[in-house]
Amino acid sequence: MTGGTDVKYVDGGDNSVLRSALYDAYAGQCWWCNKPTPYWVAQIDHLLPKTASQDRIVELAQELGLQSSFDVHDPRNLGPICSGCNQEKSSTDFTKTDRILTKLRRAERLRSKVIRLVTTFSDCWALASALLRAKEADLSNPEARRTLEAHAPGFVQALANLEGFAIDYTDHRTIEVERGRGELLGVVVSLDAASRRALTIMEDVCGSSLAQALTEPVQAVVAQIHGDVTSEFEGIEVIGGSTYAGPLVSTFMNIDLGSIAVSRSGTYFEFAFDGTFEAVLSASLMQDEKDPGTLEEVQGEAVVAGTYYFTAEWDPSEDDELSLGEPGLEYLESNVWTE
Repeated sequence: MTGGTDVKYVDGGDNSVLRSALYDAYAGQCWWCNKPTPYWVAQIDHLLPKTASQDRIVELAQELGLQSSFDVHDPRNLGPICSGCNQEKSSTDFTKTDRILTKLRRAERLRSKVIRLVTTFSDCWALASALLRAKEADLSNPEARRTLEAHAPGFVQALANLEGFAIDYTDHRTIEVERGRGELLGVVVSLDAASRRALTIMEDVCGSSLAQALTEPVQAVVAQIHGDVTSEFEGIEVIGGSTYAGPLVSTFMNIDLGSIAVSRSGTYFEFAFDGTFEAVLSASLMQDEKDPGTLEEVQGEAVVAGTYYFTAEWDPSEDDELSLGEPGLEYLESNVWTE
């Protein structure tokens, strides 16, 4: 890895600082499954394989709409990965997985943050190195855990005593919610300090749990995604006339919550929730052929990703329960095709 803006993964070299920067930029989450992973087991992963030949990289770049000079060792192609996904990825060609483009776009958005974290590491090398060693400690080791529990509070207190110095962190948790038909969906919730304060108010003042607040909106988000994808499938134009979509099959569905904000007027509270979604869906499609009354069956595939938001209101003078609003969706990616 080199300094300046030329931050790259070095095959066989010391990539510890780059690993730390990637982990921080992704808020401690695996780039593929979006779930939190302990630092000491997270590894650097190449979104597009580093073992691919240059000809294959050029081919992939063309397929995915990337620059032909795409460098697999650049931060735009790197992310932290958990052990489970790393094992899966070792036997799966993710370049054939259509949602890889969404992941590459996220890596592109985070690239500047990764570079900034790497380049500022040398501002105070001794301190940065000490923090990195502490970060790398295997906290599943009882001795390391005891050492951290004994000495970390003093370090945190020293930071708290500094005027104008504030450090935030992201609290990850997974909430199981009913997605419909008795199926559960694990929603990864990632909250900063402001969001945690809003959640505390919702739980302690309004008496509503996060699972209660998320269940109906998540079901509505899933239903809207299914409805929108079905409409996209049936909007596919064919020479013979129309396309008819059968029931959707969800091969991948990921809905995360990234923030909660709260506002208050007297006894009235309003909470605003924001999150992201990704889904890979398929369905059997029947398409009219040129000959009247003749249908052809094809397989429809779809990859969608975007953001969602909804609000919840609480007014004890009217109702003791949260009043949930309908979620809104914004698609950042929506691709459908037939095979």
